[in-house]
Amino acid sequence: MTRPSRDRRLGEPNGPGRSPQPEPLVAAGPGTEYTFDAETLLPVALDAQRMAAAADRMLEVSRESGDALSAAGQASKAAFLFAVAGQHERGERLLREVIGRQDELGATHDHTVSTVRLSQVLQLAARPNEALVLLREVLEDVHQRAELSSLLDFALQHLGKVLYQLGEYAQARAAFAEALQLRRGKGDASLIDSTSLALQAVERAEAASGGR
Repeated sequence: MTRPSRDRRLGEPNGPGRSPQPEPLVAAGPGTEYTFDAETLLPVALDAQRMAAAADRMLEVSRESGDALSAAGQASKAAFLFAVAGQHERGERLLREVIGRQDELGATHDHTVSTVRLSQVLQLAARPNEALVLLREVLEDVHQRAELSSLLDFALQHLGKVLYQLGEYAQARAAFAEALQLRRGKGDASLIDSTSLALQAVERAEAASGGR
């Protein structure tokens, strides 16, 4: 994902007493801009109508592709965009089709990424318990398969978000802390910032709930 040029630094507070707001991300070109809500940690489209239209175009391009693996990857991204644009059922249905296709192709890495995306879709559809089951399975695979080790921080980040949504703040903090350590090792500033903001959200939630 790339970030559009903005003057405000990532995570800079918008004013006294306000939560830090992450910079918008661009998933796949114009119309696909989104950000993460600083309190819910869920993705939010800047323009849901434009995002859904962009996802439709991406899906159409994927269907015209002669490369099955590339087509599945594009469809996976489109499914995520549909869900962020508010079309949860369509995004879920498409992602499940893509995951089956990637499984048939033996695309283990892409299959894992799509499964994590499906967990995001389930979160957006207010089904965090189902998302948690998926992510536990993903983490088991990632720990057992060396070729998936680069996805550990990605899976932990989304595990933390699901646990946060479920109100399991201590477990969420632990998942985010492990993800942050891995991301610092990767040296990717945008990933570090994303996880740091998530940890700040957990700290605020813990303080508000009396440290649960």
